[in-house]
Amino acid sequence: MDIKLKIGDVILVPGHNWVSRTIKKLTHSKYSHAACYIGNNQIIESAAGGVQISPLSKYPKWIALRHKYATRKQLKNAVAWMKLQEGSGYDYFGLLGIGLGMLLHSKGNVWDSKKRYWCSELVADGYLMANINIDVNMKTWKVSPQQFYAMKNLFEEVKNGK
Repeated sequence: MDIKLKIGDVILVPGHNWVSRTIKKLTHSKYSHAACYIGNNQIIESAAGGVQISPLSKYPKWIALRHKYATRKQLKNAVAWMKLQEGSGYDYFGLLGIGLGMLLHSKGNVWDSKKRYWCSELVADGYLMANINIDVNMKTWKVSPQQFYAMKNLFEEVKNGK
């Protein structure tokens, strides 16, 4: 697919290190990381260093998903909100809370912080803050890259970066 990326496209990355392999195994996914395209071949992401702007070329393999119903204004608002989070830390405790919740069959995540983000949480919160419909259970808040990929009713794959 050779379609131009648009601001607000969700970027999913497969990753191959041990952390990525663990995430993919736990979430039953091909993808371990999510980011958002912000224009000029840049993405905003929450990675080990926290919320940061990075070049898309940082990842040799990725796919882009485009929301089918979001307006250009909504997507710009989502990206603007995500940019305001730049410098926020990575939410390690939130991820630990998800893992413990899975082991204990718990529905909540008391360790989730809205001052720090894991990758797909940043993108999901940005979309929700811009009133873009996504299919996320607000009680469990266990959003993962796989959940974005699975929202076929809301997203379409528009580009495959190799």
